[in-house]
Amino acid sequence: ETAAEGSDAAPTAALRQTAVSAIEQVNADWAAWQQVKSANLQALNTRLTAAGLQPITVPPEAQLTAGDAEGGVDLP
Repeated sequence: ETAAEGSDAAPTAALRQTAVSAIEQVNADWAAWQQVKSANLQALNTRLTAAGLQPITVPPEAQLTAGDAEGGVDLP
């Protein structure tokens, strides 16, 4: 990101490929999470409840928050 943002030139082929790879990985991870959340988590919760244990709950998106990033330095 720093290399791409720190230049007035177009991104190099390597930077473009890195971006494409990162986006593909995020999309794959998101799809895997959706599978876990919709199917695997339900099955696990059924087994937990049957064993007398508390099910795992995932808060709604509106209740999820992220704090301010720590560290790092903004450069001019």
